[in-house]
Amino acid sequence: MTNDFNQYDDLGDLEQKSRAELLLERLGKFFTQNRLVRYLSRKVLLRKALIFYALLLPIICLILGGIYSPARETFSKEQLASKQEFENSTGEIELISQTYSKDNGMMVFEFETSDSTSAIKKGINANNLEWKLFTSPGVDTKNTQMEVIPLTDNKIDVIVKNVPKNYGVLLVRITNKTVSGSDVNVDIQDYEDYKATQKEQKQEKEKSDYVDFYITHQNGKLKYSRLDNISRENFALQAFNEELDFQKEQVKKLETAIENLSKSIEEDQSTIEQLEREGQYLVGSKLNENQQNISGMQREIEVKESKIDKARDNINTLNSVIEQLESNIKQIKDGTYQFNAPVQSIKKVIE
Repeated sequence: MTNDFNQYDDLGDLEQKSRAELLLERLGKFFTQNRLVRYLSRKVLLRKALIFYALLLPIICLILGGIYSPARETFSKEQLASKQEFENSTGEIELISQTYSKDNGMMVFEFETSDSTSAIKKGINANNLEWKLFTSPGVDTKNTQMEVIPLTDNKIDVIVKNVPKNYGVLLVRITNKTVSGSDVNVDIQDYEDYKATQKEQKQEKEKSDYVDFYITHQNGKLKYSRLDNISRENFALQAFNEELDFQKEQVKKLETAIENLSKSIEEDQSTIEQLEREGQYLVGSKLNENQQNISGMQREIEVKESKIDKARDNINTLNSVIEQLESNIKQIKDGTYQFNAPVQSIKKVIE
């Protein structure tokens, strides 16, 4: 039995050897019968040149990629955040949209501001905002410049012109010079108290009064689109028209809500009438339950009527807003609209 098994092993080895020999034979035929191989075997210099360039080509690609591709940078989620709050609690700014037009090297950013130093809801005074533009080192941005265009109370558009395609990253720094009333102290302080709180006051002063927005292709919020016919008036018209459409939609929504609430009140009143008819034939606990149901339905009607009153008040408010927006649009078109701050041109780009 042992000899038989050895015999099978020998047969397996022979079979493996025959397969290996067959493969080598095929490879040998390929190199001996292939015309290109036979040609290159006779042309020694050509063969060496092809091998040399085959090894050189990947190296050249790596070098060119390093020269012409922008430096790869990684940014944190906080750096790419579209909403930034000033550390000194004077307000916040949100980057609503960012668009890059590669064809003409133009970028447009839309910002909305919120002032935290005022008792009323309003945007930050555009005159209190200082803007700076930083670019990637090693990128030719000598012709790049930024224009800051205040539009409405809380909307500011920014245009960056002559942005090279390999810009890498742009950093827009916004400094808020607004003075907060809570930071102004008119009280007399005891010297010992001053010394005790000196460290705390120093830390308070060190709180940043600026925010940074990083503009880079690594941010999925950067859109690519052709930008033409850029002007302050067109930006303002677009902003007013967008808000006008939004406010009109709100009016429609409220009108629909009033209609639905009115139908619901009619159904409730019909239910009350039915309960009152049924109550004529009830006594004891059944009658008490019936009266409780009627009272509950009446309370629901009061709540719905209160909502209707609120909706009508809101419609009146929105109609006033719509009227003002339509007036603003008309004034922009005839050139009489007064913007709340001048356009700032940031010509010097800081690297």
